[in-house]
Amino acid sequence: MTKADIIARIYEKVGFAKKEATDVVEVTFEII
Repeated sequence: MTKADIIARIYEKVGFAKKEATDVVEVTFEII
């Protein structure tokens, strides 16, 4: 699973805009 896959799933399941989904994934990876 890539970051792009995670972003796409958040976009589809949660309904965030792609920019918001990207931001969520980027921040999550920064924390980890």
